[in-house]
Amino acid sequence: MTSKLNSSDEVDMKVLWQHKAVFITLAVWLFVGLVLPADTKAQFVRNNIEYNMQTASLDEDSTLLFSPYFEVKKFNFFNANLLFEIAPGHYYPDTSSYSPPGPYGMLPDMTYPGDFNNDGLEDLAMQWVVFPHTTVRENLIPVDILINDGEGGFKLFMDYTNDQSLRHMPYRMRVGDFNGDEYDDLVSASMGVITRLADGSYFDYWEPFPVVVSNGDGTYRDATREVEGQEDGTPISTFGFAHDLSMGDVNGDGYDDFYQGRHFLVSNGDGSFSNQSDLLPEEFAGNSGKYSWNMSTEIADLNNDGYGDIIAMYADREYREWLPSENRWDSGLTPSGNIWMSNGAAYENRTIIPIAEGWYDTEKSYGEYNTRFNYTVSYDVNLDGWLDIVSGVTRIAPYYIGSHIQIFESQQGESFIDKTTEYIEFTDEMDELWGEGNMQVRDANNDGILDLVHTKSQEGIRVFLNDGNRLHMVPGSQFPVVQSWHVEGGYPDKPPKEPNVENNYIFPVQIDGKGPLDYISFTSHYSNIFYTMIGKKPLKTQAPEYNMVITEGQSPDTTLNGNYHRIGWEAQSLVDAVTIKWSTEADFSSQVDSVIITDTTYTYLSDLSTNQTYYWQLRGWNNMGSTDWTDIRQFTTGIITSNDAEEFPNTYELGSNYPNPFNPITTITYSLPRAEYVRLDVYDVAGKHVQTLVDGVMRSGSHSVVFDGSQLSSGLYLYTLQTSEFRSTKRMTLVK
Repeated sequence: MTSKLNSSDEVDMKVLWQHKAVFITLAVWLFVGLVLPADTKAQFVRNNIEYNMQTASLDEDSTLLFSPYFEVKKFNFFNANLLFEIAPGHYYPDTSSYSPPGPYGMLPDMTYPGDFNNDGLEDLAMQWVVFPHTTVRENLIPVDILINDGEGGFKLFMDYTNDQSLRHMPYRMRVGDFNGDEYDDLVSASMGVITRLADGSYFDYWEPFPVVVSNGDGTYRDATREVEGQEDGTPISTFGFAHDLSMGDVNGDGYDDFYQGRHFLVSNGDGSFSNQSDLLPEEFAGNSGKYSWNMSTEIADLNNDGYGDIIAMYADREYREWLPSENRWDSGLTPSGNIWMSNGAAYENRTIIPIAEGWYDTEKSYGEYNTRFNYTVSYDVNLDGWLDIVSGVTRIAPYYIGSHIQIFESQQGESFIDKTTEYIEFTDEMDELWGEGNMQVRDANNDGILDLVHTKSQEGIRVFLNDGNRLHMVPGSQFPVVQSWHVEGGYPDKPPKEPNVENNYIFPVQIDGKGPLDYISFTSHYSNIFYTMIGKKPLKTQAPEYNMVITEGQSPDTTLNGNYHRIGWEAQSLVDAVTIKWSTEADFSSQVDSVIITDTTYTYLSDLSTNQTYYWQLRGWNNMGSTDWTDIRQFTTGIITSNDAEEFPNTYELGSNYPNPFNPITTITYSLPRAEYVRLDVYDVAGKHVQTLVDGVMRSGSHSVVFDGSQLSSGLYLYTLQTSEFRSTKRMTLVK
């Protein structure tokens, strides 16, 4: 059997997590201190968490969340918050820094998809994290399961046949099959508690890692005590903490095994696990003085022989002067990690394959290398049929600054070479971003090629789209992230002056079972309020190649008979949206308005002043870039006489089209009491969608839009106006 990690490893781990907690703890404490409600009641309390306690809705600023690719579909389908508890004062990262008592805060740290009710829809396992995490507290937390309700949201699963395990800090998580019953199961690693005391020493408290297993009838049980060494509810005697967790079928029996904290647990096929850590070589075992603790691990069949191989990426590669000479590693030759590679059998004749230097190791100083492999997955980047190794990497110093991915390309399973720069181009800002996060391999844009989804703090998410040759990065700024100013009563209620807004984690999940990948995220408003982002259009892997071609309204100078102007353009396969802007000044110093069009190749500029010259131009764009703006064109509206002064509307209204009947053009009017997202659609009498006239954010006031039926047959048509709070349908007749 293995023994505990050496004391130096434990100290390194403590410092890592204390530094990591500084930024998040301060943010959580500030938030709770500002907006904690004086009197709220939870819908129910379970396992020290208040669920669905908060009633909240989006305000009119949420109209700015418009995206061609995602729709914020269901806001506040679920919310959760830790029971109120004050954390004691504590020291971190060392005794020179003391934080006074303050409230604990809970955030979702990771999700993992699975089908936990065997209905074919993706559900979620959700892992929480509480900050500060370095103190012993009363309110421990579970790993939760959220069931897809089939209506765009999720609900908390509660049908357990025994009590759930509660922990100070579950960490990392994987979903797999432990008993072959067609329901997914899950396991989480455990960090325990590592508290720095005033004299510089540590108080350590280790906890067993939780396991949740299906009973095969729609219920689940906590199977933590079904792990060899955890039968009495305490951790395995040689187990301390685990920053890593990996899962896969190592011995080829069809059941998932797992490896964490330098311990190897083999599935018995019934939801229980045997501790087989004594099979591990010293590069992977817990009793080695040569190798650091594991920062991240992965299990995958790297050489296509039907058996899972274990990848261990070490926390550091420092040269340890205190080690006896026979146990010292050679600082210039020590690998960043090792692979325990199978050779056509479960355990016999396995070999050790080293992994190359880390991304930041060229910055080494004082004999210490500088890469931390925060998370690792197996992923066939070049589609050659051999799984490669991809790690999310950051720096040891400055602590957790930098956020890259590093790609070790498989040489047909025999070795792995750093080929990062051949597959991806990085931006300079990535060297300055916070490096915490986790990764999943998913088909994000529904093109049949797996992509890499990097869920991370600060940005929320990065998606690396694979076009078959390279990876193309889509930043979190392309996602409609709900901030406090989008929520009724949110604080702050206005966007900050600085544009660098930090996002909460964005987690991938296929909610509706079709189309591009969907996502969930959360905003903090008294508690963690979750919302869904449904994929509308697939993200692109390249920017538009050609500038836009104007087909209507192309005259550089036009005089109109009325106060609307039709503009048209040629469609492009790489253009997902068109932005049109118009102004009364040729240099656009006084911009009147702009609109984003996503579903048609023409629009009408309306709500224009009479007897006025306007200047306009447009450009097409997608998530990877945009075309140039077209040349500036202009038009002048005609004079319309009216004795009626327009009143500011205080209600929603969809007006009757005029003229009606019409041939082939008619005008539809509508009024909005506030700025918000609007759709105006035309249907035939059979309910078939004919055309979208408006799809975007419109200002408050009265609006008009022109409908052109020249390509349609005579008959009765319906037009529907829909906002977040209003829906109305009216009829119109086309007579030719």
